[in-house]
Amino acid sequence: MGYVEAFAKVGELFSEAKPITHPSFIKQDGIYLFFDGSKSISGAKDKLYFTIAIAANSLKGENSVMGKVDEFRSLVIEESLLDWEETKSVSFETNTLYIVACSIAYNLDFRRE
Repeated sequence: MGYVEAFAKVGELFSEAKPITHPSFIKQDGIYLFFDGSKSISGAKDKLYFTIAIAANSLKGENSVMGKVDEFRSLVIEESLLDWEETKSVSFETNTLYIVACSIAYNLDFRRE
């Protein structure tokens, strides 16, 4: 398995997320995914870091940021190759747009087939 397969797996798992290259492109509600980089863990293992940014008009309630955080956290728990790193508030763009970033890591083993 390599980077291409890892990107495909994360994209499949968070299929409603729109891939973007930088969080500054978030201007409206939605789910966004971007790659934060990678780190070598050993000769054949890397850790790939992704952020899922959730932008919504409600912090808690129907279709809220925190509801999506709960949903995505459950998805990561079920996926053995992913680790949940942290959740943090990115910004409050307006009075009505809340943005929260969920950082995840994909454990890539190049020896795994």
